[in-house]
Amino acid sequence: ANRVKRVADEIITHGRRRTPWIGIHGEGVTELRPFQLEQLQLHAKIGVLVTEIHNQSPAYAEGLRAGDVITKMNGEIVEHPTEIDFLNWDLFVGDEVVLLVDRQGALLEMAFKIKEIQAGY
Repeated sequence: ANRVKRVADEIITHGRRRTPWIGIHGEGVTELRPFQLEQLQLHAKIGVLVTEIHNQSPAYAEGLRAGDVITKMNGEIVEHPTEIDFLNWDLFVGDEVVLLVDRQGALLEMAFKIKEIQAGY
């Protein structure tokens, strides 16, 4: 019910449902082959490997980089990019996102606000 109200409020205010965007593409760590894990020197056993990141995205501005592995998004364990997509779709422009990231064995927490998707992305 809260989501419906938020969508309605956004349509009234902005004339449409703005598409939430964190600006990354990724691959599930469990879908990688052993030689890829070794070559990339990944320490995380689960999560989403960031394969591309848009340099105008809120995630990039917070310091997320290609090669990082997102293990949690807003407290939820993520193992596949579609899980990030589903969590992202439930968010609204301006909502805060907290990522737990494995960067070559070091755990980092990154927080930023969702932006609207950029044209052409």
